[in-house]
Amino acid sequence: MADSPVYFAHAGGRQLGPLSFAELDALSAKGLLLPTDLVWESGTPEWLPAATLLSFAPSARSVVPPGMPEPPPRADSAAVIERAEPPPSAERPVRPRRIEARVRGGARRWLDHLASFSLSDLLPLPRLLDPETLGASRSWMLLALGLLPLMLATFVEDPLLRIRLFNLGCGALWSLFFVVAFRTEGQSLRLGAALFFSAAVAGILLLSVLNGYPPLAWLDLAMAPQRPLALRLLAAILGVGLVQELAKAAVLILLLRAFGGVRHALDGLFYGLVTGLGFGVWAAVAAGGQTGPGQGAVFALFTGPPTLGLTAFLVSSIVRMAALPFLHALWGAVGGYTVGLAWHTGESATGTRTLAPVAIGILVAATLHGLYDLLLASGHDALSLLVAGVSALLFLSHQRSAEAIRGDAGSP
Repeated sequence: MADSPVYFAHAGGRQLGPLSFAELDALSAKGLLLPTDLVWESGTPEWLPAATLLSFAPSARSVVPPGMPEPPPRADSAAVIERAEPPPSAERPVRPRRIEARVRGGARRWLDHLASFSLSDLLPLPRLLDPETLGASRSWMLLALGLLPLMLATFVEDPLLRIRLFNLGCGALWSLFFVVAFRTEGQSLRLGAALFFSAAVAGILLLSVLNGYPPLAWLDLAMAPQRPLALRLLAAILGVGLVQELAKAAVLILLLRAFGGVRHALDGLFYGLVTGLGFGVWAAVAAGGQTGPGQGAVFALFTGPPTLGLTAFLVSSIVRMAALPFLHALWGAVGGYTVGLAWHTGESATGTRTLAPVAIGILVAATLHGLYDLLLASGHDALSLLVAGVSALLFLSHQRSAEAIRGDAGSP
């Protein structure tokens, strides 16, 4: 036998229930429930006026028992019904016809909400060629950075070059993001561009020209999987990581001494950021030419069936290569912060107070850099992700600290 319905009512400014039908009818007979009060029956989709379920005497429409406050105005009864929700405790097994009614009611409300928007709001096709939008420089940057790598990859038949163009596009997008998100008005885009391309040249020298000669070639041998862990850790941090972070710091210091432009730590952080981006973009492009297992899967994906090596492609190319400019930017920013901090002290570029903080920044960046490379090469993806997260948090902490230092100094 089916359960008897359960009722709830809104009467006199308060909710009553759960109630049986007899109790509900008794409330109406005593004048405690008016025809316009809202009633909900278990299994139904919405609240309804009591007059739809009960019979009321004509005089009951205006009866208000002594001591009970006036019921709220019902001019917006539809809104009240929309806001009032059946109490969860009153839910009972719902009959199939009531499920169908609830589905129909939900679909009707969804269509009503959708109809409240105009077609031009939902699909703004008239703004597709909006002159105001297309006249903005950011629109052309978005189109160029997004479509140019894809366009080149479409017409380039060499699969290895396609991979490199893809990685270059990822690096360009990271560069655009960092410049828009962290540049201040007092920082020069020309100096930033000079640092970006100079760091890329340094990356070409380290990762392509000098990589096959001692002592850089020895570092790769020391990081081979069969080597002891202590040797690999030393080679990763004090070898590969330190060499690359020193190269970025050298480019940064040389150009800042030549052209100036650093007034406080925030300037140093931003210029270190773009220096790291330039180095990292080239690192991603150069990594596209490696022939390890991961890149072999990428190569197979671009030359063979679409399903071949898809997982390896996502991990080794999209995830890892797109992350290289991001991580190099973070590590470069940590070193750049200390360069800006040293400049902020007012000491000369060769004073001990200048070299000390820069050395600390480079060592911290090299440690994070080396740990990330070692963990990733050893297959500890989760731990390498943790190091990347620490790098991002450390960058944000340096950025907030640089803002505070600028504020204390009263710099613009």
